[in-house]
Amino acid sequence: MREGLHKIVSSDETIAAISTPLGRSGIGVVRMSGRDAAAITSRLFKSNSPNSVLEHRKAQVGAWMEFTGEEIDEVVVTLFRGPESYTGEDVVEISGHGNPFILSELSRASNRGCPHCRPGELRCGLWRTARWT
Repeated sequence: MREGLHKIVSSDETIAAISTPLGRSGIGVVRMSGRDAAAITSRLFKSNSPNSVLEHRKAQVGAWMEFTGEEIDEVVVTLFRGPESYTGEDVVEISGHGNPFILSELSRASNRGCPHCRPGELRCGLWRTARWT
């Protein structure tokens, strides 16, 4: 972990949260950060590419799924491996359609494997506000 981040990061748990402002937009981002981010992604992301192995800083297009196997949205997923990420830990960016409902579903599915950020918590560039609790 980079110097100074230990003051922001409260634990070793993996968290996920919507990272774009509330409202309609073409694209929205959900970020997941922590040691289990890549493992959770491998369970929920189905790549359109025959090479479905996530590589550091290589974007892949595919479907983000529920644990039930139902597709939520077509997304672009990028893995940033720690310590070469903003946080120093593994970070997955999930870029999906910007509809607030879809982003909420992407975040909710991601958080079945990890908890949401708590209201007001800032960690790894992930913001969680009281509106999304």
